[in-house]
Amino acid sequence: MKAGGSRIGALWAAALVASLIALGLAGCGGGGGGGGGGGGGGPASATGTVLADSALTPIAGASVSIGGRTGSSGADGTFSLTNVPAGDTTIGVTATGYQPYSATLHLEPTDNTVPPVYLAPVASTGNGRVIGRIVDSNRQAVAQAEIHLGLLSALSKPDGTFGVYDVPPMTYTLLVSKGDDMMATKSGVLVQAAQTTDVGDVTLSSGPPGPPF
Repeated sequence: MKAGGSRIGALWAAALVASLIALGLAGCGGGGGGGGGGGGGGPASATGTVLADSALTPIAGASVSIGGRTGSSGADGTFSLTNVPAGDTTIGVTATGYQPYSATLHLEPTDNTVPPVYLAPVASTGNGRVIGRIVDSNRQAVAQAEIHLGLLSALSKPDGTFGVYDVPPMTYTLLVSKGDDMMATKSGVLVQAAQTTDVGDVTLSSGPPGPPF
């Protein structure tokens, strides 16, 4: 009986050792998988352009901050930041003479192109602004349409929206043109001090060239 008991004890001990070895190997495998998952959240890069709303011209020297990383725009308005944390983050942009800009971004752990940042100019005290959207007869956005409001002018963005800033309070007629054969007018545009006037959609129609602005 003693010999039999010894053999059984030896078998149990061997099984226990085998189980411990298997658990150790499984733990090593799990650690490797976890390391691979962590790599998916690695650093990202972000590039984009800072433009002046209304004129749509590049802004040089704008300070751009994304996820704790900061850089500045070049002469052509472009910026590039590396080693930015991937995931949901915030972009903040400031420049002298313009209102601060802030928005939420989602960055993939790779190279990201950020949508253009449009900075609105700081307005004089007591002046207002006019915003709206330029569309064609099919209700499609019209980019690069020329908007004229008194002595001020602007260009529409790719989504058709526009902003005319630092507008003295009074009633205006809005004039819009695209090329030589599309135009629109909107009268009775009232601008009030320190207020935003939204003219909504302005539809361009084909016709003879309009008068000089």
